[in-house]
Amino acid sequence: MNPLTALRKRRDKEMNRKKYLLMVFFASIFNVIYSQSVQYKGENIDTISIECITAFRDIKNRSINEQDIFSIYYSDSKNCYVVEKYAKIKNNTHKVIKKYTHNSIPKNKVQGLMASLEINYKKVRAEDFGIYENNIDSIINTMKLNKLYKDEFIQKFKNIDNFKLFLAKKFGEQCLNSYGISSVVLSAFRIKIKTHTNTYLLSSSNINNCKQPWNIVNHSLYENVNPETMSINNIFNFNINKSLIQILPSKFMGIDKLKIDGILQDYIEWCVNNSR
Repeated sequence: MNPLTALRKRRDKEMNRKKYLLMVFFASIFNVIYSQSVQYKGENIDTISIECITAFRDIKNRSINEQDIFSIYYSDSKNCYVVEKYAKIKNNTHKVIKKYTHNSIPKNKVQGLMASLEINYKKVRAEDFGIYENNIDSIINTMKLNKLYKDEFIQKFKNIDNFKLFLAKKFGEQCLNSYGISSVVLSAFRIKIKTHTNTYLLSSSNINNCKQPWNIVNHSLYENVNPETMSINNIFNFNINKSLIQILPSKFMGIDKLKIDGILQDYIEWCVNNSR
């Protein structure tokens, strides 16, 4: 073989080997960057458990306790979150909804939820509820309030400035720390976030509109914290609700309480009470 040809072959072989090593290197970097779980407080999230708990007494004065649990975990092989369990519990009856098990939850939905939890206060606007000056009349008309209220009240309900004032009074930043945690909770949502090293708890009770604000326990190992000394941080952000609705099954217990539709009924009551 011609010495020059042999030299070229050795050179080409060496270049191909280097190219292969570079491809392996960049592939590993890509895998690290794009195949990692979503983070909360700078920590990779292993699992997220979302619960709705309800307690009440039926017409026979029997105590009824119900709970829905939806838990997801991060899968390295699928590079997304996967449903671990969706269960409905009523007293001592435990039912797993198997059709949801192993379903994939895109990372962007989980990222949306985590991003919303990082914002302590997001101003609530009429537009967030799909209410504008040019459509508030028709929206109020669909509620069929004419048989319940006089026309003077109906006109107040249809005033967009009144609705904006209601939002400012109910969800203004000045209200952020005026909400506490109810000691008698009949209906509550809980979000439990587990990372490699810590566990975080968020909750919201039935006493607040659309479960706002959410309460974040400012301690990672919340199970070991004295309730009298633990720190609570309130968050007003309807994006939390929107993110949960995107993640949870449509028949998850209490999911309607997360929707902003109920705000209109609260608005009507507020208008009436402030007109007396």
